[in-house]
Amino acid sequence: MVKFVVWGIIVAGLLLACQTGTEPRTALPSGTDGGQTSGPSASPTPFKSELVICATSEPDRLLLAQSPVGQNIERALVRPAVSYGVGYMAQSDLLLALPSEADGSLRRNDDGTLSVILHYRADLVWSDGEPFKTADAVLGFKAPNPDGDTAVLDAQEGDALSVFLRLPATTEYPYMPTPSPLPSHIIGSVDPATVLASGYARLMNPTLGPYYVSEWTAGQSIVLQANPYYSPAPIIPTVRFQFGVESALLINKLTSEECDAALNDSLTLDHLPALMQPLASGAGRRDIRPGSVNDQIVFNTYTVPSPRVAYFADSRVRQAVAFAFDRAALGEALWQGAMPLMDSWLPSEHWAYTPGGFSSYSLDIARAQSLLDQAGWMDQNGDGVREYHGEGGEYACQRGSWQIAPDTPLTPVVLLPTGDPVRAQIADRIKADLAQVGIAVQVQPVDPSNLFAAGGPVIRRDFDLALLTAVTRPDPGGINAWVGADVFLHPINKTPVHRWELEDRWLTSDQLVERLALSNIPSEANDFQGQNYAGWCNEQADLIMVQANRSLDTKARVALYAQHQQMLAADVPILPLFARPRLVAGAMTICGIQPGPFDPVTWNLESWSFDSLGQC
Repeated sequence: MVKFVVWGIIVAGLLLACQTGTEPRTALPSGTDGGQTSGPSASPTPFKSELVICATSEPDRLLLAQSPVGQNIERALVRPAVSYGVGYMAQSDLLLALPSEADGSLRRNDDGTLSVILHYRADLVWSDGEPFKTADAVLGFKAPNPDGDTAVLDAQEGDALSVFLRLPATTEYPYMPTPSPLPSHIIGSVDPATVLASGYARLMNPTLGPYYVSEWTAGQSIVLQANPYYSPAPIIPTVRFQFGVESALLINKLTSEECDAALNDSLTLDHLPALMQPLASGAGRRDIRPGSVNDQIVFNTYTVPSPRVAYFADSRVRQAVAFAFDRAALGEALWQGAMPLMDSWLPSEHWAYTPGGFSSYSLDIARAQSLLDQAGWMDQNGDGVREYHGEGGEYACQRGSWQIAPDTPLTPVVLLPTGDPVRAQIADRIKADLAQVGIAVQVQPVDPSNLFAAGGPVIRRDFDLALLTAVTRPDPGGINAWVGADVFLHPINKTPVHRWELEDRWLTSDQLVERLALSNIPSEANDFQGQNYAGWCNEQADLIMVQANRSLDTKARVALYAQHQQMLAADVPILPLFARPRLVAGAMTICGIQPGPFDPVTWNLESWSFDSLGQC
């Protein structure tokens, strides 16, 4: 049995092995054959004129698509206001530059909102030959955004291809809305609220992106043609998305070259074992990279108001779990080493990531046992399970004390959703590893509809341990996940402070004290809002997180997030594990796919190329 060609995995310092050139190239007309281009930097001229991407499902629309396959198609049709390519750092093909404080195009107003000026390129042309206008951008901003992550309070046309925006205080990096322009010369008379019901939403033509839709045969395929006004011209002139391909047949159709590629919207974790196995030489290519969804163990660090035992109120117990749990062995079992361990709540390729943190928690059974002893958990009755012989402690953030009844056995329950084989394997490993240090973990799968319900154990924080996933975004955010107490703006020195640092007179009705962040620990007090399911509160970390989110300077934010990552790693309210992989597979003859963790895989479709020799 011979090898399957591996495209590589994004880890710190690893470069993509297979890349295409970036200078403009002329695509061949449909039906034309061609040979190899010459020169070391030249990409192969297509030896066939149509790229076939096979998919299991068909989208219902393309504009602001909801399905993953629709998002991959839409990304080939638009020039987004902002894109992220192979990582999490923003870029824009539409603008002369991203907005910034330095050039005056980005400003935070007194009410917390943002004022932004966008300067568009002068050479943008729709695929029907109509020049781009600022009215197109404004129409795109006013259309409904199903993501709901960025709202536009106001959008006005300016002079010289400029647009003036007013955005909410919660607008994420890079501080501009995500929607792409819409062709006002086609749908300008349509109310923005009805855009998604228009014919344009289904069959996007014209477009600003590298391709436009030339044909949609329901139940069969969507055909894209190269935009004649896009520069540099797409290398492959025609792309066909073929629908209805059975999932089990995808790999076979790639090896037989009936399909040139299958993307992450059709390949699932069920395909991972096959993709990890060596296949026949020349059978195809695969790409297994970390995605934006990652697994983590969440500790309930603050059991109030539930009557649960405060197993993990003491950070030494959480640290002991981190030392006793063999994450490296788990990664080898799950992904055969293909997914790197996360040593922060941010992945290593993120612009706000700082190395270190959880990397110090490598397997160390003796260290784990010592920490448990120090925390008062000892096995004095010799049954193999530790019981409590400590004195309790104090919660941080002035939340009172915690106590555990003497001789309480260390038998926490780990919750996980049913139907997730990855988390089932993680739970089994937790149980086995922690048993070695006297922690008798009980595994309790729960139906997801109950686990994550409004009255369920996650939202109500009625658990000891939980296996949850988190999503990494280009803007790290963090207030929803980590702030554990209300933070205000001090009325005199204008710095973030907690409630107990303010005089009562400043909080009376005739005083104006701005609240910068609410406690995001779900509780009755905040109607169980927020995502700080660990109940973690660290006074200094709260203030740093608020400062990081208020700043518009990326370098300043990096320094603040670095401090926060170190504090979180020291306290261990969560234990990060791995990012879930994004899977892409292709025939040997297709080159140039460079999937990142966040954008659709087709973000650079115009740069994909064919190589009849499969050498890329």
